[in-house]
Amino acid sequence: MTKAQLSFVFFLSLLVACSSAKEGNSSQQSPLPGDFFIEVGEGGGFTGLWQGYSVDSTGAVQKLSGRTLGASRAPVGTLSADSLRSLWRYITESGILSEAPSLAAGNMTRTLTITAHGATTRYSWPKSLSPERSTARLDDLYTYIVAMITRTVHK
Repeated sequence: MTKAQLSFVFFLSLLVACSSAKEGNSSQQSPLPGDFFIEVGEGGGFTGLWQGYSVDSTGAVQKLSGRTLGASRAPVGTLSADSLRSLWRYITESGILSEAPSLAAGNMTRTLTITAHGATTRYSWPKSLSPERSTARLDDLYTYIVAMITRTVHK
């Protein structure tokens, strides 16, 4: 084997090793907490009815409905381990857990409750067709969570 070929093989080996290490680090940075639980919902308005979903650390999804969020619960599916990790990664990368909880309401209200690492954080905000800048991150996260759940359970 020539010196150039040897250098090339060494370079490829190094590249593969670094790629594997990077993958391992990203999963170690933010593992899914054992007590992970999330609940999203919206309701109020003329009917006063609420609807939403909950997801636990096993991926079990329940549809929530009723006069209060969760008055009625029905199992509707399960998120895969990859979907759960993606959801947790999206939550942590959004930075939402470092924000103070907010409890505001409107005619129609959205709620988001996240439990992780022994802490539960609740957010509620008025639902709007044109979200205010202060609630844009919450609306984005809410939309992401609901879209992931509905894609999974309504296949």
